[in-house]
Amino acid sequence: MERSRLKNCRSFESHLASSSLALAGPPRLLYARKDVAYQLSLSIRAVDYLIAAGRLKTRKIGGRILVAHDELIRFARADRMEPMTPEVSAPAAAGSKAA
Repeated sequence: MERSRLKNCRSFESHLASSSLALAGPPRLLYARKDVAYQLSLSIRAVDYLIAAGRLKTRKIGGRILVAHDELIRFARADRMEPMTPEVSAPAAAGSKAA
């Protein structure tokens, strides 16, 4: 198949051209949800879930939901893993006290 007929895959450079991310210069102060999703390697929906759960703090300016650079760094550096299911106290521990 000719190379000209092949569809080019999306590259990092094309993403930079279509978004407001920049490699050079100081970091931006606020990021849109799309940029936050890209920076954290998550989907936009996953970012929305994090915002709804209160794990990412946002600022609303006009109709836009924005995440501060410091908040993005704080979330990315968090080293604790939260359980996917709620923890339940073990009934065996209660039984051993009675014995």
